[in-house]
Amino acid sequence: MVYRGKPSPACEPCRTRRLKIVTCEGPPLIGRWLNHIEGGVKLIEIRGFEQLHHQAGLELFTQIRIQIALGNLYKKERTPSWLLDLSKEALKHRGDTGDQVLDYFFRILVEVGDLVAIINESAFAHPARLLKRALTLDADLITWAMSIDPNWKYTVVKVKKTEEENDTLHPIYSDHYHVYPNSTVSMAWNHYRFIRIILQGIIGYLYDTHFQDSGGRGSHIESERHSTAVSQQLAEDICASVPYHLGMTGSSDGSTLGIPFAGGVVRLMWPLFIASDCRGASPKMRAWIAQCLEKIGHGVGVNMAVTMSHILRADMRLNWLEEEETSIVKRPYLVRNEYFTTGT
Repeated sequence: MVYRGKPSPACEPCRTRRLKIVTCEGPPLIGRWLNHIEGGVKLIEIRGFEQLHHQAGLELFTQIRIQIALGNLYKKERTPSWLLDLSKEALKHRGDTGDQVLDYFFRILVEVGDLVAIINESAFAHPARLLKRALTLDADLITWAMSIDPNWKYTVVKVKKTEEENDTLHPIYSDHYHVYPNSTVSMAWNHYRFIRIILQGIIGYLYDTHFQDSGGRGSHIESERHSTAVSQQLAEDICASVPYHLGMTGSSDGSTLGIPFAGGVVRLMWPLFIASDCRGASPKMRAWIAQCLEKIGHGVGVNMAVTMSHILRADMRLNWLEEEETSIVKRPYLVRNEYFTTGT
């Protein structure tokens, strides 16, 4: 169910763009996606506070604003004040659903996006201050994870795989998966994970560009290893959340997982794609994520997920922090501690 409000001629262009997001296919993904996000921006800006008075409108606003915040992050732009005002108002209409936590993660993501915008605007005028802020945001997220209500915790289900099973083709990554109380809890945890992955990327980048020599080579290597290990664990946890959206409730080994339901698509696509791009993602993980995205795309007809899968299979990655404009580039490979690209 989608809240439609009153028809308006001014909405027609954004409706068209909103439909195009489902049929987004072919590179460059980021450019097309960011253009389509503009349609979502116009949609919720025009509907204003009225949309928050209806449950369906509130849910649609909650989904679209996360994509807008991600879009602003990749464009290195600050979040507009009107979106922040709408988000404050949305919090008043949540009731006791528990969805307030999604507002918390939105605020954190906005701060992360603003941090990236500052990095882009100031050309690292105060790198130590930026690093401290990134570490503080990461610590805040860790505090949330350690202090949540028991009702927001998930169950880890272990599975046994035979030696003949190919991990890349198996519906369950690694040897376990998660079962969540409901989809909101799953979405909250994946927000926590992908935001921390983005923060780890920022932290690692700041260390690489400004603090490599300040604390000694050994200290830098240790910080880099820690950041990579954290990112890898977060990415693995995102992978472990996938079976829940495919119908897993702890009753089987995952060999009969079905087609994903449409409601989980928006919740999975970007967390998976961000997980595939982190420092700790192995080639095996990227191949497994590519398979998941392809299944999501073909299963519910969202071509953006298929395009993401194609990008991963082509060994491409997001170049969102190193350059002024986000682009998709060939993934570097490591030979004798020197980075090279596999093509141009």
